[in-house]
Amino acid sequence: MNTSIKRLGGICWATISYDVSCFLWIPAAMTLVSLPICVANGEWTELGAFVITCVSLLLASGVCRYWGRGAQAGPMAQTLVSVAIGWAIIAAFGGLPLWLSALMAGPEASPTLQTFGHISNALFEGMSGFTSAGLTMVIRPSQLPYSLQWWRSLMQWTGGVGVVAFAIALLNPAHNNYALFQAEGRQIRLRLTVSSTVRRIMLIYTGYTGFSILLFRLLGMPWWEAINHSMSAIATGGFSVTDGSMSVYDTPVLLAIMLTMILGAIAFSSHDQVIQQRQPAVLWQDRQHRLLLILLLLGTVLVAVERFTIIGKFDWLHSSFQWVSALTTCGFSSQPIQFWSDTNKLLLSLAMILGGAAGSTVRGNQAQSNSVAV
Repeated sequence: MNTSIKRLGGICWATISYDVSCFLWIPAAMTLVSLPICVANGEWTELGAFVITCVSLLLASGVCRYWGRGAQAGPMAQTLVSVAIGWAIIAAFGGLPLWLSALMAGPEASPTLQTFGHISNALFEGMSGFTSAGLTMVIRPSQLPYSLQWWRSLMQWTGGVGVVAFAIALLNPAHNNYALFQAEGRQIRLRLTVSSTVRRIMLIYTGYTGFSILLFRLLGMPWWEAINHSMSAIATGGFSVTDGSMSVYDTPVLLAIMLTMILGAIAFSSHDQVIQQRQPAVLWQDRQHRLLLILLLLGTVLVAVERFTIIGKFDWLHSSFQWVSALTTCGFSSQPIQFWSDTNKLLLSLAMILGGAAGSTVRGNQAQSNSVAV
């Protein structure tokens, strides 16, 4: 390949191409993991869609790897370009199984699946899923095939910790690992090397996911819903497999979901300290987490008091759930908030803007807004 093409505008595109080839292996592996769910539920149309997506990802990765052979690490600005392009391409591929499933199902598809017959809707869902923003085109998730319900949750779970983080942990990108780590918005190392730091984050993340699945199941949530909702909750994403989000569950389950959302909004560095030192007080000693905890308590009181002026009683459960969901930018809902007062809608919107702690899984919110870290 011509060297001038590989290095254009002061940027080494060969290095970026090599990195993107590594990033594409992550969604390719995700499609392979999804195939057994298609087979188990007899969803042959979706099976074909995932196979086509997997083959497309592998071919794209192969082309990028070939073009980027012999690539060398570049400056930080180039790393940012690499990560940005990688995220955009992966998000586009995230919508591909949804779009292909809708096309292949044809007029027999449910109204919800037919929504993804428009490629823009599928691309939007893929971007929302991998960024764990949670904004969705789906009105009735229960009408989706099981494999696509799983795919939406898996996109959020992967995006919650970061596709680049997976690539660092499992593959060998061309750019410096620490530069990639920084480019995805993380700074603090938990171990001596970035690779060991990312693996530690993955261990914590997977452990909390498994804990949440078991907790939800013990409290009465069916296994399928427990798996999907734990993935969305710890990723602070908000995709659901039920038509009423969390309004279909009773008090113990709502409290458990609140706990998982809060865990997702706490920085991994603090989780590591708590686990190592076995002292939850570490959270209070950290300034940003102290502010997060104060906001959780103060906001719940403000929302509950405002609700009291409207309905004449303190609705602590739903007030706290909606506030926690907003402040963690998860987006789960225990009640339709369109019937809440304008003041409470404003409070919840402000909570979404504040968001959770830096270095957590916080990305955005399903209902209204994106967020930034405290």
